[in-house]
Amino acid sequence: MSDSPESAAPFDPYSPPRVEASPATESLKRPSRPGWLTALSIITIMLGGLGLASAVMGIVTTIAAPYLQNAMQPPANAQIDPMTQLQLDMNRAQYKLLAKLFWPLIGFGIGHVLVAGLLLTGGVMSLMKKPFGRTLLVATFLLAILFELCRSYLTGVQMMETYEIMNEYMGQMAGAMPGPAPPGMGQMMTTMSKVIVIFQAVVAGIWLLVKLVFYATSYVYLRRPDIRQHFDGPQPAV
Repeated sequence: MSDSPESAAPFDPYSPPRVEASPATESLKRPSRPGWLTALSIITIMLGGLGLASAVMGIVTTIAAPYLQNAMQPPANAQIDPMTQLQLDMNRAQYKLLAKLFWPLIGFGIGHVLVAGLLLTGGVMSLMKKPFGRTLLVATFLLAILFELCRSYLTGVQMMETYEIMNEYMGQMAGAMPGPAPPGMGQMMTTMSKVIVIFQAVVAGIWLLVKLVFYATSYVYLRRPDIRQHFDGPQPAV
């Protein structure tokens, strides 16, 4: 005979039956998933997908540049006007720059594929509340910060040399136009090329800053103890 209070108590037909806790009941006690955690996962998936497409396109463009240059060459006996010749010379200078930076561009392109793939995988697993997804994102955010800072140097070098090429040829194109060029046309075209490069640099800098802030804040957020409890299974220490 059991000596527990439940067995010693008389049977009461009017008392509700006792319900034992089950895993399903325990899961209902878990706090609801924060909206920012879901948004973080979705944003990470988008960044990973867009980054993967951009990285693959960049690698293909870098590899295909010499073949595009050969395809755009005019026939040997073709009559070329001065404007067309300047455009061809500018294109050759740009392709020469790509050839000069070929291996750094390919190396960072492969690195971009790796980082973007990890972001995409971690974002999907985090959205599914998998513990490894959170762990993967914590490590990938640190890797992404380091990668973006290193790649920004190569991007800056490429943009500066591109500006020098445009600055050299855009001013000459005004003099190569058929007929008399308006006064100050060469200076205006040089200024326009400078504005375009500066605008591209500003946009790239803002986008870099946005990504760095997102990666850093998301890294800190995912390491919070109150966020770990929203992932199923045992949580690692990171």
